[in-house]
Amino acid sequence: MRKIVFFITLVCLAVPVGAAEDNLKNIMQGLGHNFAQIVDALLVGDREQLVQAAGKIAQHPEIPAYQRILIAEELGEKIAQFAQFDQVVHSLSLGLQETGLVATEAELLASTQEMLTACLSCHTAYKGRISPILE
Repeated sequence: MRKIVFFITLVCLAVPVGAAEDNLKNIMQGLGHNFAQIVDALLVGDREQLVQAAGKIAQHPEIPAYQRILIAEELGEKIAQFAQFDQVVHSLSLGLQETGLVATEAELLASTQEMLTACLSCHTAYKGRISPILE
């Protein structure tokens, strides 16, 4: 019994403050908000806002371990494709963050459209399978 209590205590201490609010749904809502900030920044020409929002997307919180396990079990071999979508969005957001102040509007728009396509492709492929197992 002592070992179990000790283990639970270690796990609780290892979890960063605020991590309890991090779950896939909240992370995705935050990413949606950040993406909307990018679109708004493009519309009003606020390059600083674009760079900041892209940085938030690139550095979004990780999906909690327990949810990653559930997702991996549900997706099986398709987990690699799921992770690839995240990597594409991560790379595109880093690109926007790095070039947001110097790229042309056309380049920024193209990168933003590519990011939106990656996001929606992932949602189309996996949301229906993942959402029910995380509720």
